[in-house]
Amino acid sequence: PSGSGDVIWQNVASMTISGNSVEHSGANYYAMARSQQEISSGSGYFEFTFDGEPAAVGITSGSPANDGNGDDLEFSFGFGGPTAFGIGESGVYQGDGLAQVGDVFRIEITSTGNVIYKKNGIQIQNLVRTTNPTLNYPYFLVVKAQNEPAPGDGISNAKTSTGGGGTPTPTPTATPTPTPPPSGSGDVIWQNVASMTISGNSVEHS
Repeated sequence: PSGSGDVIWQNVASMTISGNSVEHSGANYYAMARSQQEISSGSGYFEFTFDGEPAAVGITSGSPANDGNGDDLEFSFGFGGPTAFGIGESGVYQGDGLAQVGDVFRIEITSTGNVIYKKNGIQIQNLVRTTNPTLNYPYFLVVKAQNEPAPGDGISNAKTSTGGGGTPTPTPTATPTPTPPPSGSGDVIWQNVASMTISGNSVEHS
């Protein structure tokens, strides 16, 4: 389904869900979860808060393996520790940078068909890829982790805006032009009275 708001997780394997956050439960070596929401066409994004734990987080249209790495994710961030990230596209290196706990990362499909990456609202520049990629909708968010060195690897506060990119501008409602009342509306006031008896707005021959 499309929509905007918190990510709803499904297809969960060895992950503990807390609202829109996920972490490795420690039940098995590998763990994985995917979003219920999808970018079905056009523009949209998924974003999340980095917890400082190793994880692979990305979007894909395929059926990723529960193997702890992001090589089968079409567009992804990889975190090997608390201070750095890498960007990969189907296992091909695209860039890297520094990270710290609390950073908000985003993978976004733009209205022009490009896929861009952001950290704290700022687009990450100097990717190896210089042209728009081929897109294969629909895209959903996937988180992968492995039980090394300890349970708890995951992400927090995952959010999405999917299905077309933005709220349409509402069509303004025309305000009807009021019909002006006749000039001087109300009871008739009589004047130039000749042989007439006046009672309010009534008259009779006197």
